Amino acid sequence: MILYLPIFIFLFLPIITGIFWVIKKNHRKHFLILTSIFLYLWVDTQNFIFIALILLFNFVVKKNKKIILYIAITINILILSFFKLQISGLISTEHLSTTFSFMPDQMPIGFSFFSFTSIAYLLDSFNNRIKKQTDFKHYLLYQMFFSKVVSGPIIRFPQLEKNESLSPTLLIISLGIRRFIVGLIKKVLVADTLAIVVNQVFTMKISETPMLISWIGMLFYTIQIFFDFSGYTDMAIGIGMFFGFQFPENFDYPYVAKSIGEFWRRWHITLSNWFRDYLFFPLEKYRKRKISQMPQAINVLIIFLLTGLWHGYSFTFIVWGLIHGFAISFENSAWGQKLKKSPAIFQHFYTLIIITFSWVFFRSPDFSYAIAYIQNLFTFDNFCFQVPVYHLTPIEYFTWLMFIIGIIFSHPFFENTLTIKDPNTTQKKLIIIGKDIVLLSLFIFAIARIFDSTFLTSLYGNF
Repeated sequence: MILYLPIFIFLFLPIITGIFWVIKKNHRKHFLILTSIFLYLWVDTQNFIFIALILLFNFVVKKNKKIILYIAITINILILSFFKLQISGLISTEHLSTTFSFMPDQMPIGFSFFSFTSIAYLLDSFNNRIKKQTDFKHYLLYQMFFSKVVSGPIIRFPQLEKNESLSPTLLIISLGIRRFIVGLIKKVLVADTLAIVVNQVFTMKISETPMLISWIGMLFYTIQIFFDFSGYTDMAIGIGMFFGFQFPENFDYPYVAKSIGEFWRRWHITLSNWFRDYLFFPLEKYRKRKISQMPQAINVLIIFLLTGLWHGYSFTFIVWGLIHGFAISFENSAWGQKLKKSPAIFQHFYTLIIITFSWVFFRSPDFSYAIAYIQNLFTFDNFCFQVPVYHLTPIEYFTWLMFIIGIIFSHPFFENTLTIKDPNTTQKKLIIIGKDIVLLSLFIFAIARIFDSTFLTSLYGNF
């Protein structure tokens, strides 16, 4: 769902919210389901029948025998793997889509997130983690709610069951509006501005890329991917608050981490928790019971290998995942324990080095390009030679400003910006009003940039 398009912000969202408040509470769930289906049809019409079939399949087989559970999970994984292979160019779906009219010729939007919520639902149903077995309409709302269907966060049914009210207070709605605006600002002003430069740098020939430009591309991408994904998540969470949903947080200032382990407790939290609860803990339980002599590091590497593959069946994603896996294994070793006793600034620097350089593999088109790119970061003989204009247009002052702002707001200096605590004093009320004026001004500016831009990205919608 393109949450940052003006037609959605100024037409669909106000209409949806207005109708939601007018109709009776016992009809609101049905309305949100129909709305979510309509909006999904809007952005991915050709794949909706396929999505509907998978939805129905997962609902029917839930709470069944263990063998049926394993078969259902395997089917979900195989379908996801099939599309990942198709995206990677390793197989073609053209003949299948010709034979079976319902078979998509490309991966449905947000299918990686959709698959993981489906598997979580199957496992939670089987293990009785869901308090009451759901009817189909409740299940549909869980799977298809429009704000989170494309890029998450990955929500589990018990979380939705616990935090669903469909009757938000005005305070919650106001916080949701602020959260949505912050997400829009992060996505449009920071991420999309930096993306223009990043895309140019990562399409240049390495031999024609100065060392300085390579560093700029890597650092810009480090900020871009965080603000793109966290910005979209903020918008999704904010919209959820409009309708009485409290979605789990997905980011907690990951770039302030002092270890890679801490980074993954702060970055894409719902994905990290999914792998931890549904895969790592069962693997560890099996290891301790059956093969206790096997080091825990093997399971860590398995998890991060799969984390890389979740993003795409490419060697670059595998390497990116394994870099993080080996780093965490190192941190759990005796040498890693010594690292934890070193000064905090050194721990933070070590973590940022690994994160930043690993993003090169994540962004590069292939492994050889990534290696050449990293080598170019230390090729001093072409530090800053003249670059032809047709290779890289001049970086605007506004782009540098967004990069600096991105660095500043990657740190929790302003973590209480959206939190209203005891707004009883005149001073606090003035501060809140001042913040809202700033947010409103930046919101207007972001909308103007959208209308003026032909370049908008959606990084995690592709995964």
